Amino acid sequence: MIVYWGGITLWPEIVDLLAEELDSNQAMIVEHASFAVSIIIEDSSSIFEGPKYNSTLSKLLPILGNLLTCENKWVLSNVISTLNILITTSNELISAHLENYLEAILNL
Repeated sequence: MIVYWGGITLWPEIVDLLAEELDSNQAMIVEHASFAVSIIIEDSSSIFEGPKYNSTLSKLLPILGNLLTCENKWVLSNVISTLNILITTSNELISAHLENYLEAILNL
């Protein structure tokens, strides 16, 4: 269990739950989920350098890629911030998605 009396202790595990919210049809949910993901990634970026959270990244990266075409500037800003932080890690999974990310950024 991620939550216990006193608060949340495992930030990266929450990214899986938030990734599901990023697919919501409700703009406010997507806005808040994208902001939360960007903060978690910023605070925990070094954790994503190894393969331990590759399943989380495998779920998250395509969703973030799809959100690069979002017209909501708040969501777009959060997504770009998140991807920029992830790029600085040495995770091979992120490197594999780098070309798609750069292409999407150039098409904004």
